[in-house]
Amino acid sequence: MLFRSKAMPRGDDAILIGWSLGGLIGVRMATLWPVRKLVLIASQPCFVARPDWPWGMSPALLADLKMRLKKNPARTLREFALLSGKGDSGERSTYERLAEVLAQSAVHPRALADGLEILMQADLRNEFSSLSCRVGALLGRNDHLIPAHCVTGMLALRPDLECRILDDCGHAPFLSRRTEARRQIEELLSPVTT
Repeated sequence: MLFRSKAMPRGDDAILIGWSLGGLIGVRMATLWPVRKLVLIASQPCFVARPDWPWGMSPALLADLKMRLKKNPARTLREFALLSGKGDSGERSTYERLAEVLAQSAVHPRALADGLEILMQADLRNEFSSLSCRVGALLGRNDHLIPAHCVTGMLALRPDLECRILDDCGHAPFLSRRTEARRQIEELLSPVTT
């Protein structure tokens, strides 16, 4: 099971925002507790490509990343930062900021390997399609990890999905397009008007 804790606050006013792997965790949490809104940033309910889900990453790419992480965690984090910035109009700046944050974090390599294993194994499409809360997504058009065209599959699962796609943006819109990403997230969180 992706998430087992029962520590979510009471009430149905919770808003969850998850980036990348955090989006999967958000989907899982929203199946366990009442949530008003879930926003996925550069995330999708199934990260790995499968015969019936062509929008995911290559399983071989994730397996290779996991193997390299065991050999050299610091270098692999830099490679992740580089991939995250790829496709941004400010690619180098995004890479440098994310690489700095990752270098300063004290994330244990085992935790990173466990996160990659979750990405490789988790398929939360059924949970995603049956969530009772509003769901939004913010994607980068040029994301090299979560392709923006995954919205096709996400909309097939949830026709009510509210999606925004940022042009000239990769995997970390909150870094590369901070003002625009914030505005889009605020719109996704705004109450539905009829």
